[in-house]
Amino acid sequence: MRRRWLFGGLVLAAVLAGMAWWRAERGPDVHQTLVVVRTEQHRVDAGAWLSPDNRGTAARQLDAHDGFERDLLFLFNSSLYGRCHPEHAHDIGRMAVAARLPVLDAMAPLWHRDPSLRDELYRMIRSVVAAADCDRPLSLVIGNYATTLQPARYAAFFPDSYFDPGLSAPPDEFAGRSLAERVADSCTAVGYAVLPLGGDRSWVCLGARASMRRHVIADLCGSISGRATPDAPALARLIDTSLQVLPPACR
Repeated sequence: MRRRWLFGGLVLAAVLAGMAWWRAERGPDVHQTLVVVRTEQHRVDAGAWLSPDNRGTAARQLDAHDGFERDLLFLFNSSLYGRCHPEHAHDIGRMAVAARLPVLDAMAPLWHRDPSLRDELYRMIRSVVAAADCDRPLSLVIGNYATTLQPARYAAFFPDSYFDPGLSAPPDEFAGRSLAERVADSCTAVGYAVLPLGGDRSWVCLGARASMRRHVIADLCGSISGRATPDAPALARLIDTSLQVLPPACR
C-alpha cells in the first residue's frame, strides 16, 4: 500500500512537472465541462519526432499492449489539457492519484531497459502539444497506429476514460459534476479506494460498482465528512455494510 501511494505521488509529480512546460502556452479560458470544438481534425505525424528504431518500438507496443496505449494517451491528453486549460492543469494528475490508476506501469519497464525511448517519447509529446490547436480534435499517427485526441472530453470522463478512451458519455456516477469538482471532493479518493477501477470490466460489475461508488462518495462519506470531527470507524462500518449488497464477484 505504501509503495502504491509513493508511486502515485511520483506519477503526480511527473505529470505536474510536465504541465509546467506548457503553462506558458496559455489557451483560452474554459469554464464548462465540455467545449464546442471545430469539426475538422488537425492531423499530426507524431512518429516523425522519434528515431526509426523507437518509432517502430512505439508502434508495436501500441498495437500489442493496451497498457502502453493507455499510458501514452494519458500523457498526451493530460499535457494538452493542461496547456489549453491552465486553470485546471493539475486536475487529471490529481484524479489519477485519487483513483489509484496504474499510470506508467506499462511504460516504466520499457524506459528502464531503454532510456532513449523515454526521452524521445517525452520530446515527441512536448513537440506535438506545443504545436496543437486547442479548439479542434487532434488526429495522431505513429507508424501504423492512429487515434484522435479530444482532451476536454477525456478530462470530462476521467478517470473512466483512462481505461476506455472511446467513451461517448460521462458515467452516471459523476452526477453531472466536472472533473475539477470531483477531484476537489475528499470523498472521491475514499470511493475509489473502496471500489477501484480496472479489474473485472464486465458490464454487470461495472454498473453495480459505479452505483455503489456514487453511494459511498455522495451519501456515506459525504454525511460523515460534513461533521466537525469525522468518524472514520463509523464510515468504515457503513461502507462494509453497504458493500454486502453487491454480487460477491463484484466486491
